[in-house]
Amino acid sequence: MRKNKSVRFLTESAMIAALYAALTLVTGQFSVSAIQLRLSEALTILPVFTPCAVPGLAVGCLAANLLSSCAPLDTVIGTAVTLTAAILTRLLKKMPLPAVLPPVLLNAAVLPLIFLFVYRLEGTYLFFFGTTLLSEALTAGLLGLLLFRVLDRYRDRLFDS
Repeated sequence: MRKNKSVRFLTESAMIAALYAALTLVTGQFSVSAIQLRLSEALTILPVFTPCAVPGLAVGCLAANLLSSCAPLDTVIGTAVTLTAAILTRLLKKMPLPAVLPPVLLNAAVLPLIFLFVYRLEGTYLFFFGTTLLSEALTAGLLGLLLFRVLDRYRDRLFDS
């Protein structure tokens, strides 16, 4: 029985990773530019429903960044931010509204540094903070909460934990 649980955990994590990467890559340049709208960020609410989403989101972010035009340092830092946000979201699983905040706030705080120091883009930290905060509020926040509402209706049928 333990083996079946491990296989299920890995399978669900892999499916989440593939979905995150696919959504990121399908939206193309909108997902990897300084002003980005990464629709895959809506999936950052999934740790509320299942621990499988924690590694799934991190691996999905890693895969998406490796397959896109992201710099190596961006790939490492971005994946670490996604993993950290997923862990914090999982810790907030009993409070869906605050659970959307870790990816929004962590990305808004860290991505401007990547834009400025890794890509050396013209602009200020405050400008990139604002654009990232807006983007994450729309994708991880608004779309994430909409996804939560839909999935919460089917929680018992879809998720074990």
